[in-house]
Amino acid sequence: MRVIAAKVLDPTHLELSEPLALRSGLRIAVTVNEDESEPVVSATGKAEQPAPARPLRHRQREHAWLRTHGDVLRAYAGHWLVLEGEEIIAHGDDPAELVTQARDRGIRSPYVFFVEPPQPGVVKIGL
Repeated sequence: MRVIAAKVLDPTHLELSEPLALRSGLRIAVTVNEDESEPVVSATGKAEQPAPARPLRHRQREHAWLRTHGDVLRAYAGHWLVLEGEEIIAHGDDPAELVTQARDRGIRSPYVFFVEPPQPGVVKIGL
C-alpha cells in the first residue's frame, strides 16, 4: 500500500501530492481519523456507476458574469483571469502566480480561466 498526502481545499475538494495511477471510474474510499489528521486513501476496486445528471450550482455567479460581460473580457484577451463572484481578483500570464495571489486574499479555491483572443472566422458554440 502507498500513502499519498492530500491537502483539503474545501469540504469537497482535495489537492493530491501526486496523481493517482488508477483507471477512471474506480471508486476510492477516504477514511479520516477522528482527530482530522492525515487522511488515509485506499482503492476499493469497484467501478462506480455514473451519477445521474443534476444541475450545477457551483460557480453560478461566475458563469452568469462571464455570459453577460463579454465586453469587459475583451480587454483581457490572451490573459489568465481569477474571478470570484462578480469581481476580477487578478489577471496575468502566469496562472500559478494568480492562484497564489487569490489564496493570499483568502480565496481557497480560485476560479481561474484563460480569455481566448478573438479569432476571425472561428465560431465557438460552447463545447
